Amino acid sequence: MTGRNIKWLKEELAAWQTDGLVTAETAAKIAARYSADNEQTRSRSLLLIVFGIIGALFIGGGVILLIGHNWSELGRPVRAVLALVPMLAGHYVCWQALSKARGTGWREGGATFLALAVGAAIALVGQTYNLGGTVSAFLLAWMVLLLPVIFIMDSRAVLALYVIGVTGWGVNVRVAEQNPYWAWLLLVPVALQLWRLWPERQRGGHPFVYAVFGICLPICIVISLQERFLEHTAVYIIAILGAIYVLIDRAEDEVISFWRQPINRLGTLTLVMMALAMTLPHVWHEVGHSSVLSFSGAADWPLDASIFITLIIILAVLLARSFRIGAWLEVYYAAFAILLVVLGLLDEDGIGALLFHGYFFGLGLFIILTGWRRLQVGRVNAGMLVMAIWIGSIFFNTHMEFMLRGILFILLGCGFLTANVLLAKRRKTVRAAPVTEVTP
Repeated sequence: MTGRNIKWLKEELAAWQTDGLVTAETAAKIAARYSADNEQTRSRSLLLIVFGIIGALFIGGGVILLIGHNWSELGRPVRAVLALVPMLAGHYVCWQALSKARGTGWREGGATFLALAVGAAIALVGQTYNLGGTVSAFLLAWMVLLLPVIFIMDSRAVLALYVIGVTGWGVNVRVAEQNPYWAWLLLVPVALQLWRLWPERQRGGHPFVYAVFGICLPICIVISLQERFLEHTAVYIIAILGAIYVLIDRAEDEVISFWRQPINRLGTLTLVMMALAMTLPHVWHEVGHSSVLSFSGAADWPLDASIFITLIIILAVLLARSFRIGAWLEVYYAAFAILLVVLGLLDEDGIGALLFHGYFFGLGLFIILTGWRRLQVGRVNAGMLVMAIWIGSIFFNTHMEFMLRGILFILLGCGFLTANVLLAKRRKTVRAAPVTEVTP
């Protein structure tokens, strides 16, 4: 059963229990059975996909090594044929996977092998006939040829490879002191594909694709901006992107696997690390305060300014949605970006670090309270860890006595243990609470 079907089943079971058609125990057993079956099916499918991709990588690498061993002794026509043979074999495997519906493992493995074979064919034919060219030209040709593979084979692995390749092409173009605006056009197919796959992300929909995209997107934005504009906005752009990541990938369910929210986790990690950095001595003055947010030269960089303003608008829309649905923890995470931008506009230096200390302390407390309310031990421990990091940063950046540091660390450890014990007792009490049944 799919995640949507299981969600429907749980809603129906709740209605049946209310109507007295089934008991609470029977409803729990039915839900547990189908949830377990779904997890087993998903695990088997993921295992086949991983093995298929790894197998394709090994086969492709082995073929390249075998050909490369005797490459210098072969004539040009033979080299050209050998360069094209793996690509033709990849087309055959993909055709078999599609025509006979052999499953996701075959499709992902065949598409990965074909993608590598296409890149190898371009490189080997170019080297055989001394066609010349640059790394950026090679990457551009390779990525354009991979577009049909992404959509025909519906391959997540090739999609991730395409995102990495386009980003690498953009970096090479920027190193050559050109502006890689074409990277955005190349990323349009990726955006369309990810939009189509977005509902599947929290049901095990290959989170590594979103993780790759989440890492490469800031790189593409940075390489698209002029250096002078970037000097004034880099810190703010990273913070705004982190806030957007947290808000856009909010879990529909309060209890969800950590790895099924890669965009959210990237944003969370970015905001926490930046907030911690801003609490350290002189960091706000040297990094944030010295890069005062100013649009005085925005007329000289209209495209750069439009990218920054677009990110601000997206953040505002997502914040409005989060306020409407009551996603307060995500709103608090995003508040760091707002605080950073406001302080940058006001050019405040004296109270900046103090405000970030208050934000970081409040973040740890908010995470602990949220985990306590939702009975999530992991979230409570995460909040305690944030508090420990905050206290540790104060310890190592102040002249506090070692005796006092040791006592405070012991108290912090006792806090961890006490919170876990109390939460475990609360979860046990909630689960043991009697369920009121409605008899017909």
